[in-house]
Amino acid sequence: MKYVLMFIETEEFAQKLEAMGELEREAAYAAVGQWFADHADKITHHTHLAPVHTATTVRLGQG
Repeated sequence: MKYVLMFIETEEFAQKLEAMGELEREAAYAAVGQWFADHADKITHHTHLAPVHTATTVRLGQG
């Protein structure tokens, strides 16, 4: 089974990111880059997805 993860920025997170200092923001982006580097062997871009009616959506803070 294959999954697609799509992360959407919330207004709250955007405000927190904007409030960060430059070094803190760079560290946050570096952590994301490191996650992708650590999982590069599991990330593929050539596989077709299942039909849209099989999708599941999970929303943070929406119950």
